[in-house]
Amino acid sequence: MILKKLSNLNSSMNVLNFNDVLNGENPIIIPNEIKSDGTIYGKADNGNRSVPLYKIATANFHNPNGLYQIKDGKYVETADSGKPVIGRGEIRSGLLEMSNIDFKANIADYQQAKVQMELVNALIKSNKELLENAMQLVT
Repeated sequence: MILKKLSNLNSSMNVLNFNDVLNGENPIIIPNEIKSDGTIYGKADNGNRSVPLYKIATANFHNPNGLYQIKDGKYVETADSGKPVIGRGEIRSGLLEMSNIDFKANIADYQQAKVQMELVNALIKSNKELLENAMQLVT
């Protein structure tokens, strides 16, 4: 967790007005909780008081099943899904998420890139040798 003095935060960070929340105090706040509406809370007054620090933007769709999947874990809206509804999403903290990385595909892509790089290096070497031979013939 990152500790910051609240007086050093500027308004571009989209934080709540801490002078109103903390009555002008200058404590160090430790973020410790995320509510389902996206509000991040921290402890003030030596842990005696919970204060809101930031609100994460949330969005949802009227019909999430109508989204079109373009890649694993990446979706775009469709007419069936409707437009996103800002502020309607839910955040669940304390859960683990399964990885959305396809290791087999990544390894195959890496191996293909490696072979392509070896071919390019071989072409560069051949061109260099041809140029050296041409230079020797000219001189």
